[in-house]
Amino acid sequence: MSIFTDSGQTLEDFADTMYVCCPKCHKRAYVKRMATDEEMILANGADDSGSERFKRSFSSRKLSCLHCSYTRIWRGNTRGGRGQYDWYFGLPLWLQIPCCGNILWAFNEEHLRFLERYVMAEQRLKFSAGGQIRNTTMASRLPAWIKSAKNRDEILKGIARLKKLLETSLCFILL
Repeated sequence: MSIFTDSGQTLEDFADTMYVCCPKCHKRAYVKRMATDEEMILANGADDSGSERFKRSFSSRKLSCLHCSYTRIWRGNTRGGRGQYDWYFGLPLWLQIPCCGNILWAFNEEHLRFLERYVMAEQRLKFSAGGQIRNTTMASRLPAWIKSAKNRDEILKGIARLKKLLETSLCFILL
């Protein structure tokens, strides 16, 4: 029996790099977090507490397309979209497909591997911090349709399709 143990990761932990559809050429582009000068200096001893992760989610972002050289910088103080759109430019995520009457999406390979481990597991152990269960982890916040064992096979097929999207450069999402 496979077991998934919630490590306490939040969605923000996967958001340093997001694959998106380039608004200019419709090929795969990247939204990456830009490290601040302070982070560069303190990189070895940086605090990785929840508040630091939250602050990091508001640091500047750069949108880059390696195919057409399109670039933009985000230096805002509020974030937009959720779900199958990036939080900073509102662009459709590269890794998204219809699944179980919903949209299955991931920011990047690491996020996709997390979802695969979670869905494959027959037993899922909750994250415990100091003996208390936290309801802020990504695993605890997944939608019910992803948590449902009855959807396991279809979701795993969807994850396999998303993995194949990583090998392509043209966006198949209607913009």
